[in-house]
Amino acid sequence: MQKTGYTSHTFSLFLLLVLGNAILNLPFNSLFSLLLATVLSLTLIALTLFVLKRYKSSKVLFYTVSVVILLLAIYNTIICFYDYTCFLSKEQLPDTSIILLVLALLVMIVFCSVSRSDAFLKYCLLAAAIGIVLIFINFLAGIKNFDFALANTLFSKPYFSLKDILHFFSALLVAVFFIFTLKKQTTARPVFWGTLSGFFILTLCFTQSVLTLGNISDINFPYLKAVSVISSGSLFTRLDGFVYFLFFVSALIKISICLKVVVITLRSLFT
Repeated sequence: MQKTGYTSHTFSLFLLLVLGNAILNLPFNSLFSLLLATVLSLTLIALTLFVLKRYKSSKVLFYTVSVVILLLAIYNTIICFYDYTCFLSKEQLPDTSIILLVLALLVMIVFCSVSRSDAFLKYCLLAAAIGIVLIFINFLAGIKNFDFALANTLFSKPYFSLKDILHFFSALLVAVFFIFTLKKQTTARPVFWGTLSGFFILTLCFTQSVLTLGNISDINFPYLKAVSVISSGSLFTRLDGFVYFLFFVSALIKISICLKVVVITLRSLFT
């Protein structure tokens, strides 16, 4: 496997996939839940890498792995598309026809998913760089609204189920298959570091939401609500647009990578 210089691109892809539709819903009740999700996700990635290095040695293993990855890719495509469409119709563009929203979103997803893999990875790098800057701006601008009396809420008894892992983070395994198939990396380091960094960024979003809003379990799109209370003077009245961008690129990347893998796995199964 030749080194191709895609370390930063792979890192960015996995960072964005962690955000995916998780940044929309922030499905955690404490920092311990985030830690548990991080450990479980990294463990599953390690197991996937272990299997992928051997899956072509046996036809049974090859077909089993291909079918499992295909099902995960289809599932994540549907669930992320649904979550983001719900956000658009309920929050960002509630007065716009749902049919029009779906069609517009489908056009962008198809355009992104049929792009060359090299171009797609470069887009991930750019989107991740912008996204990280925006999240840090939101966090720093929101500190003045923090109620540190709510800090104990961050350390509630952890709850995070395997169903949540499937819903929000199983696309990481799909991306491992994508990178492995393209042979874009010589080591697994950017995969793990990208995933860890994604969970760190998600932790910042969760912390900001809790310290601003308190218990977020019954709040739809808590990160958006937390950022929407920020006022930054004459330059920006509110920073909601930053969050809209983050939600869009993370959902777009997640759906597009899953569609790419659907095509790859179908080709491998029937050729």
